Amino acid sequence: MELIKLPISLGITVTEILKKQGIEPRKYQEGPFKGNLSLEFTPEELSMVKEISIINPSYGCLDGIEHLTSLEKLRISTAGDTAYDKTPSSINDKDIAKIAKITSLKSLEIDNQSKVSWVYLDNLENLEEIVITRNSSLETVLGLEKLKKVKQFYEYGNKELFKIENIDKLIENNELEDIDLDLMHFDEVVNQQKKINSIVGCNFVETITEKEDVRYTYYQALLFHRKSLEIAKQAMEYSPSKRDRIMFVENYIAKNIEYDYEGRDSEDRVHREDGKRRGYKNGTNSAYNGIMYGKAVCEGYTRSMQYILKLMGIKTKNVYCIGGADKISINESYHNMVSLPNDGYHSIIRVDDMNSIYYFDPCWDSCRYHQGDITFPYCYLTKKEMSQSHTMSFEEDNVIYDIPMPRNEVNGVMQKIERQQEDMTR
Repeated sequence: MELIKLPISLGITVTEILKKQGIEPRKYQEGPFKGNLSLEFTPEELSMVKEISIINPSYGCLDGIEHLTSLEKLRISTAGDTAYDKTPSSINDKDIAKIAKITSLKSLEIDNQSKVSWVYLDNLENLEEIVITRNSSLETVLGLEKLKKVKQFYEYGNKELFKIENIDKLIENNELEDIDLDLMHFDEVVNQQKKINSIVGCNFVETITEKEDVRYTYYQALLFHRKSLEIAKQAMEYSPSKRDRIMFVENYIAKNIEYDYEGRDSEDRVHREDGKRRGYKNGTNSAYNGIMYGKAVCEGYTRSMQYILKLMGIKTKNVYCIGGADKISINESYHNMVSLPNDGYHSIIRVDDMNSIYYFDPCWDSCRYHQGDITFPYCYLTKKEMSQSHTMSFEEDNVIYDIPMPRNEVNGVMQKIERQQEDMTR
């Protein structure tokens, strides 16, 4: 009888699944391991495994998964906030390569996996459901144009994913029943209105730091998109310089969005005007509130600036941090226990410019601006400079660029923008 031995992690998972189907696990009959699980299975037994769910995955948890030739549903998720976890539970890119070979898959969920930078779907032509959410390092999704059977597609909260390659082809080639797409990718599907309107369940999603989602219809997202496009056009017409355009947007955000103190302090974090509710629960953290209502809290500033810059082809990231100088501490002798400063969670934006990375705090700059300070002290800072007033999450550990921007250059551009704005209002 042919037996296949699985590695410990996957073998134990398979053992538990088969026990529920009435198949008792094999044990060593002799030798030093007599009585222990052998983790050996026949091909027929392995073909009975149709579904696997792994929560908080450990290293090597997918080793041997190629033997599950009939696997139809694979779910991998990590619980909790991984941004301030020094060693978060996550599969990695090698595991993604293993998943890419499981052609029997009909449903795939990859959620909150901080060590995954790409997802490869080219060979998974039987997929009907795809869930790719909250993966903080994910930069690329490949193979959507090859899929023809997808009914549900969910993608949001992937902070490094600038563009979804061939998302338009996925919509065109499949009879989708549900689609949840990050609002940051709306510009990539705005021309798919006819096909999108045929989808019963269609939402554009903002995933915020409170781990809540804010969802919009196509038409709500379209209004948001058009207004953002007007701002982006102003920035593009202002100057041919990418740097000047970025600072134009920073200036616009500071001037046209005010901090929503009332919304922040309300239980539902909803924006209100004249005592009347506007927008959605937790909307104070959204780009939609920032652009459409001109009121938001820190993450709303960040997301507003992100979307406008994306329309200009500029890559950004929503960076979670804590207000206050970088004074994070790690007890490496005890499970890398992390102690955080007690200054409150915050959000800033990271911008890629001229092969360097810079940080902006549009919220703090805006609050200063509305108090009469137009110096924009939190504009175009290096990681080192921003860390003097902000505690970065571990997601920024790989940022090594440190080329300071001359403050006189930043101030000069901002003063020029201010003078131009004043001349236009006269």
